[in-house]
Amino acid sequence: SEICEDTGAKLYIWDYTTNFKFFPMPFPNLQVLAPNIQFFIDHNVFGIFEQGNVAGKNGEFAELRAYLLAKLLWTPQANVEHLINEFLSAYYGEGAAPFIKEYLDATAKKAADTSHLNVFNRPEANVYFGPMDLYQFDKLWDSAEKAVTGDTFRLDNVRRSRLSLRCYKANMLMCEFSPLNPFRVKENKQLFHDIVTLGITQLEEGRPLDMPYNLYAWIHRPWDWADMRAWLDFADESKIKPVDLDDFTTAF
Repeated sequence: SEICEDTGAKLYIWDYTTNFKFFPMPFPNLQVLAPNIQFFIDHNVFGIFEQGNVAGKNGEFAELRAYLLAKLLWTPQANVEHLINEFLSAYYGEGAAPFIKEYLDATAKKAADTSHLNVFNRPEANVYFGPMDLYQFDKLWDSAEKAVTGDTFRLDNVRRSRLSLRCYKANMLMCEFSPLNPFRVKENKQLFHDIVTLGITQLEEGRPLDMPYNLYAWIHRPWDWADMRAWLDFADESKIKPVDLDDFTTAF
């Protein structure tokens, strides 16, 4: 910053705003986007490139994050709370918006109290939600879904964003994804089905979701689905047959 100020050179920032190791995982950083951009500006930054997770529909709150970043790059002093509420009402519906806002605020507070977010971390390393947290979060998402019943577009948006919490539970082996649940494999299959049918094409940067899946995959976590080698090494590769993603009868 000082060198650029003295010499007239231009300082640019390439800023990461998501977890590239697993796009759908919770990454509660919406409240710090504006302070970060303002910090850059205060230190003579000439240009900012904000890299999020909006490629396709892959990331946790990807559309909301992209909306905030676009608005803040034009107007760094913009009211973030107003922008969030504006987007939630339009994208999820006015009935669902308050429940999703409560979820966003709760996860942000939890992250601020317990962790430092890293853009290449394993799921358990970024932020921890306990059983009671997850119970409350599920109730909020249940209420959000009920609030948009009959509105297919917004219901899909709610369910797609809820995948973040479901992936967290599955990666952490908690709640319905606990190894103690005899129906855990069924829950994993349903989660994978919903990931694909709701438009998710990548779980990790640079790895399309088109790898072979069979029984071996369903006993592993979504984190392992993102990187085929993480679980394929434990399987007999000669017996693995690709699953047709257009025909989920073969996967269930």
